[in-house]
Amino acid sequence: GGQPIGGGPLPTKVGEATTYELRWRLRNAFHDLSNVVVAATLPEGISWTGRTRADTGLGTIAFNATTREVRFTIPRLPITSPEASVSFEVSATPKENQRGQLMLLLGVTRAEAQDIITGVTFSTDAPSISSNLDADPQGRGKGVVQ
Repeated sequence: GGQPIGGGPLPTKVGEATTYELRWRLRNAFHDLSNVVVAATLPEGISWTGRTRADTGLGTIAFNATTREVRFTIPRLPITSPEASVSFEVSATPKENQRGQLMLLLGVTRAEAQDIITGVTFSTDAPSISSNLDADPQGRGKGVVQ
């Protein structure tokens, strides 16, 4: 616990590591859900540091080094816990050929769950995340590699 997540130069610099905290937040406003899986692939050149933080004890997060997939699984998400979130740290050390460009930090995220009441399985996608960090007021606009 208590360790800060994220660090290094912003904007990123060629040859220097910058770590980023990426967060998935799930909101459930319908029924109890089961078999919730949120997954995305780390692009080449982005590494998993192993540092994670979950707001709830509802699920587990894991990284598969072979497939490069980050996966957050929640066996059951009751409507009484309408939100679950997890954050994880990745590290990027840009190469010379990335100078002047944005880096892709995380591929498209797919979330899938089964509605316990109706039995229907549904899914949704969230866009990939670049070093431009559009959702982060402190990091926004500082994504171009220097």
